[in-house]
Amino acid sequence: MRHMPRNFSGWSISYLMTGAVCLGMTAASWMVAVGPALQQQRTRAAQVQELSRERHKAGTLRAALAAVRGEIAQLEKTMQKLQPSLDPATLVNTHVARITAAANECGLSVEELQPGKSTDTPYYKAVELKIAGVGTYPQVTRFLHRVHEDFADVGVRSMELTAAAGNALAPPANFRLGLIWFAAPADAPQGPAPLAKDE
Repeated sequence: MRHMPRNFSGWSISYLMTGAVCLGMTAASWMVAVGPALQQQRTRAAQVQELSRERHKAGTLRAALAAVRGEIAQLEKTMQKLQPSLDPATLVNTHVARITAAANECGLSVEELQPGKSTDTPYYKAVELKIAGVGTYPQVTRFLHRVHEDFADVGVRSMELTAAAGNALAPPANFRLGLIWFAAPADAPQGPAPLAKDE
């Protein structure tokens, strides 16, 4: 049987046991309190970083949305400038007189110019205009250019030229044009009408 050293008393064993108990309690306290707290802190730090990234993305998206809205507003302003202000359909006789004057100024002899049937839409009234007469090919071309330049609310639907007897260098032709005048509907508000959408 081995004997304990003389200086190793019961008090020393007691100290060792007390230290072991304290160490065990410290480890238990770490596992119960400090460890979860550190894990919670790491989780919170990760959440803060993710929130920061999401806020950065949101800021980028807001800036992109503002830029797109600005472009849309600019396009709407441009469309308003390009789009003609439509006259009411009740001014058809005035419109016919203006077109007749333009044709005469281009050297055409107008024999017929009258409105045809009209088609109503929510945004405009399409009125057919039939014009016929005599003139040279250059005169007809000049008139069509004049319509394009001066009558933004008038389009050319059809054109027919028939050669007639006359000067061989500039033979007159019988022409027949189908125009369409875009007028404002009866209940339209003042100002430019919305652009028609393609069917």
